[in-house]
Amino acid sequence: MVQYENISTQNTLESLGIYIHIPFCEKRCNYCHFFSKVSTKDQIDTFFDALISEIEHSEQTNRNLLENSFVDSIYFGGGTPSLIKPGLLKNLLKILQLKFNIKDPEITLEANPKSFLENYRDKEDIFFNRLSLGIVSFQDEELCNLNRDNFGYDALKLSKKLGIDNVSVDLLIGIPGQTLDTLRISLDTICTFNNVNGVSVYPLEADFVLPDEVVLEFMRYSKEYLCKKGYIRYEIANYAKDGYFCRHNLKYWKYMNFLSFGPSAASKIGNRRFKRSSNLDAYLHKNFLMEEDIELSDEDEFFEKVMMGLRLMDGIKILELKNRFDRRLVDNLILVSKKFDQLVKIEEDTISLTNKGIIFMNDLLVELIPD
Repeated sequence: MVQYENISTQNTLESLGIYIHIPFCEKRCNYCHFFSKVSTKDQIDTFFDALISEIEHSEQTNRNLLENSFVDSIYFGGGTPSLIKPGLLKNLLKILQLKFNIKDPEITLEANPKSFLENYRDKEDIFFNRLSLGIVSFQDEELCNLNRDNFGYDALKLSKKLGIDNVSVDLLIGIPGQTLDTLRISLDTICTFNNVNGVSVYPLEADFVLPDEVVLEFMRYSKEYLCKKGYIRYEIANYAKDGYFCRHNLKYWKYMNFLSFGPSAASKIGNRRFKRSSNLDAYLHKNFLMEEDIELSDEDEFFEKVMMGLRLMDGIKILELKNRFDRRLVDNLILVSKKFDQLVKIEEDTISLTNKGIIFMNDLLVELIPD
């Protein structure tokens, strides 16, 4: 198991995000790229026993990291965390509160609409302050094409009834059978709920997706629609009302530190990036294998910070890069940015993507990949 106390952090950590990967689903969607397994009751109980052991080991062996950090975001992702009974997750949260210095955290639960309806019936079940609902679409035909059920509207009604005032909804574009009219209906439906303060619009990644030009049209339409409704596009695929940007996800895009638990979970602390193995059987036996454990070079860190930071509409601050990295890396970024001026713009101290760059960002990144 990786020893976080040996990880060089360069500066005293001020903020740390925690991600918990719940690898279970009721069934697999035919497009999903995330690690998950169809669950059994015995597996779930064994998994949480192993998960608690992993967290306790981290607390025992990494005091230096934990003593110099405070946790202000906790994210239950998957998989389908809402498949798990609230009592188990509430107990896990209590353990995290004992092991980590947690201060005013944003606590996100990723939820499938169907299991959210089944498991979250009362206000007493709510232990989180941000709900991320994977609704995908409100159209039966589109959901059927993805092997999903249509419970999105009922899940939103329940979230309102339970008093959850920070709901984010995930939609997919490019689904077979989707049209501008059906996309508009989905967006209209979301906007009838005033507790939906975040919307993510992701292009479907599958071998049966609609043509690129259609997906780009849907992307442009979604942006225009949501911005007119008062949402701010703060990341390529993410929109939110002012004050509701996802604190945890911003840690990824701002290249901050995050510590993750569970099979396939990836972490970044200082100049190290490491990922737990996706071997669920080994994990259930408390054999916490690592799939990746890399000490990043300055060039690697620079590239990853630029790659993630360009996803933000606010872009990257040049002065921040100069203060942290070798000047030649920054100069090369500026040179490449000027070469690809249709994809990226430089305004005073900021480098950010143009509308065209949002679509073709990879053309720019290829020029920046370290040798």
